[in-house]
Amino acid sequence: MWRREATKFGLGLAAAGLLSVGLAAIGPRAPAQAQARQRKLAPRDESGRDKGVKAVIDALRAAAAAKAPDRLKPLLAEEVHESFGGDGSAAGFVESFRRKPALWAELETAIRLGGSFINPTTYASPYVYADFPDGLDGHRHHVVLGENVPLHEAPRDTAIVGQRLTHDIVRREAPEPGVRVPSDWLRVRPPFGQVGYVRKSYLRSPIDYRLVIEKRGERWLVTAFIAGD
Repeated sequence: MWRREATKFGLGLAAAGLLSVGLAAIGPRAPAQAQARQRKLAPRDESGRDKGVKAVIDALRAAAAAKAPDRLKPLLAEEVHESFGGDGSAAGFVESFRRKPALWAELETAIRLGGSFINPTTYASPYVYADFPDGLDGHRHHVVLGENVPLHEAPRDTAIVGQRLTHDIVRREAPEPGVRVPSDWLRVRPPFGQVGYVRKSYLRSPIDYRLVIEKRGERWLVTAFIAGD
């Protein structure tokens, strides 16, 4: 998981001793390359491909529904990360969910969006992170969640809709001089067409919260639930 981040987003985690396998183990996959050319990223969910991964996902979903931190414990690897500055302990991971209840909603969203296998022993969710095309800046780009999402000429629902977007990868742009942009809107550039404004609720960044599950021996275990870089 960390190895993909290091190559895609320049996180330099190898120097921090957080790489668990070689970078060569993960290369760009054909679907990601094709979608990079198309500048679209359609959702998919491969969690049902492996019964071990599905069992962990189901248990995480149940823990989130009950908001029960202790139910996370059996699902965690010995070293599991919930921040880039934490101690990497399972106890610290569980405690983060006690201190920050908003994490439950983030976890539910990451699961609901679905994910895919980065390699045979690593599953990541959501797909926005797992399948994000190589060669695009993960800090500046967002994925449109859904079909026929309106791209407005101004940051308000009543503004003219310049075009509609379906699973497009868009680039975040600076606000226009003199234009006040509400906190729940972003100015973005679509692959084709004019720059416009989209509600943030329709967008997701590949460096938003992501869940990583890895196979350790015979078991699938959570190794990270983390956001940012």
